[in-house]
Amino acid sequence: MLTFIKKLFSIVLLIVILCGVGYIIYYPNRDKINIFFNEIDPYNISHNTSLAFLIDVSRQQNKEDYFKASNTNSIEEITPSTLALYQNGGNTIYELEKYNTFLEIPSADIAGKVFDGESSWTMVKGFWHFPLSSMPGIAGNTVIIGHRYDKMPPATDTFFNLDKVKIGDKVYITQNDEKLSFTVTETKIVEKTNREILTQTDDYRITIVTCHPLWTDDQRLVVIAKLDKIYRNI
Repeated sequence: MLTFIKKLFSIVLLIVILCGVGYIIYYPNRDKINIFFNEIDPYNISHNTSLAFLIDVSRQQNKEDYFKASNTNSIEEITPSTLALYQNGGNTIYELEKYNTFLEIPSADIAGKVFDGESSWTMVKGFWHFPLSSMPGIAGNTVIIGHRYDKMPPATDTFFNLDKVKIGDKVYITQNDEKLSFTVTETKIVEKTNREILTQTDDYRITIVTCHPLWTDDQRLVVIAKLDKIYRNI
């Protein structure tokens, strides 16, 4: 009986150790692991293949319809089917990564690379250029979305300190050898389902979005800045 109890204890201890090691390995890499399994999911593969065919035979829709449509999900949740309807056959129009795009807000110690991507999973890599938004430096609304508390200072590629940004602060976008300067004109809090901040505009602006309040995703903190070389009076 004593031998059986010892064996049982050893098995339980081994399971506890393996679970602990598994958690230590999984937790820091959970987003990357989830992305990997999402990419090899047979349902997703068949869905995306079918979607690609439908894209070829369907006409492109007016993406303004997307911004006007009712929304029960958070603003950054956009499906491949939505992209297929509203943008260039489901592909991003502007490829910021090939220009080595870098965002910097010195007043809040924010600095990091901007990545292209067709879903919010892109934020695992860094700041995400929302795929239905414009290119920095041209007329329109360039939307950049990032996590608030996935990383914390001293890391700079996080919007942890975005609430420290004030009207009049500078935002810089660097692309290869070109550096664009923007001045913050507005900060506000909106509901996480409010697509209005994604709407394209006639001015030259950049809209930066993250979760609010800190440690929650109940609402969205929004910072809007306008291009200095166009609006010199700012």
